[in-house]
Amino acid sequence: MPPTTLLGLLSSNPADQTAIILPEQNLRISYGAFRDEVKSVAEALAAHGVRRGDRVGMAFPNGFPVVVAFLAAGEAGTAAPLNPGYKEDEFKFYLEDTSAKVLLLPPTGAEDARRAAAACQVPVLSVDMTADGHITVEGKRGGQPYEGPRADDEGNLFRRHRGEHEGAVFRGGE
Repeated sequence: MPPTTLLGLLSSNPADQTAIILPEQNLRISYGAFRDEVKSVAEALAAHGVRRGDRVGMAFPNGFPVVVAFLAAGEAGTAAPLNPGYKEDEFKFYLEDTSAKVLLLPPTGAEDARRAAAACQVPVLSVDMTADGHITVEGKRGGQPYEGPRADDEGNLFRRHRGEHEGAVFRGGE
């Protein structure tokens, strides 16, 4: 049976094969380690109350943490990526429009997003990367088991543009 989720696609690669190279940190992340990071962050999100279908807002600069957070949000809930360059009023709009359960941000900066989250009463969770390439949520790894997407779930990526759906909605089995 072909993979029905993004994490399933990663699982089709040998665990010891290199998936990502982080030249700034001089690290090579294998597919097995990559999968483990995604599962660990999904478990951390579950420990913070994220369930299937909950929107997980996130706003990050490019890098390994955003890749892991995006895939983990799609495993534990529904990923709702936001442009980190948005201004406070734009963040407020999207947090309200998506009904975000939480907002994932880097540990520092993103002040417009933090103010918008506070105004919308959306908890902010800090996502960071350790020197050895592990991704943490609020300084911790893992958490509790989560109910991942099922083959018949309607898309686990949520993307909206000013109230209009943008991009394809997909079912896991298609």
